[in-house]
Amino acid sequence: MFGGEGAHVAGFCLHAEALCGEFYDVYNVGVGVAFPVADVMGKGTGAALIAETVRAVLRSASVESDLETTFRKAAATLEGDLNNSGKFVTLFHARLHTSTGSLEYVDAGHGLTTIIRANGQPELLASEGFPLGLQMSEPWSVKTTRLEIGDTLISASDGVLDLFDGTISGLARAASGAHKLTSAHAIVDALKDLAVTHSVPDDVTILVIRRSK
Repeated sequence: MFGGEGAHVAGFCLHAEALCGEFYDVYNVGVGVAFPVADVMGKGTGAALIAETVRAVLRSASVESDLETTFRKAAATLEGDLNNSGKFVTLFHARLHTSTGSLEYVDAGHGLTTIIRANGQPELLASEGFPLGLQMSEPWSVKTTRLEIGDTLISASDGVLDLFDGTISGLARAASGAHKLTSAHAIVDALKDLAVTHSVPDDVTILVIRRSK
């Protein structure tokens, strides 16, 4: 769990096998916090090694770079490894300006991030880019929105859908009632309790960010 001025962050990753091909990360950048959630196609050692490489490259590329530059540097660095392995990575990568609530994000084929407003209204963040390793002619673009005080962002891997009905509506069900819980940690505990009581065929990764005063 990460707690900082202006944001409360918590997450978990439940492995279906010994090695995990997905991850979440949270780290400080000049404007606040950066946080990726990534899922590598496939399972086992190959996917786990790619996942660790993606994590390290994103952290390295974030030094003194804006989000768009960070993402493009990371994609260029990873291109050879992804081409050689035949794998691709869905990735949601964002930066929260903790003093203002401004949120910048890139969604590369991930499509599993939603904001629950303080009044309980859900807002799914659109995915308009291809996964890393499947880049076509369309470039990735940085989108912007805002987390107001009391808003909660939930980003997950597709394993969370297996906890419900296997469709995208499962993300909304995972997020339902989140605004009524007191913290990001409480939301994660509730979802983790649900995950460990299910026999899931895939890894489950969830990251929760609650904007605080």
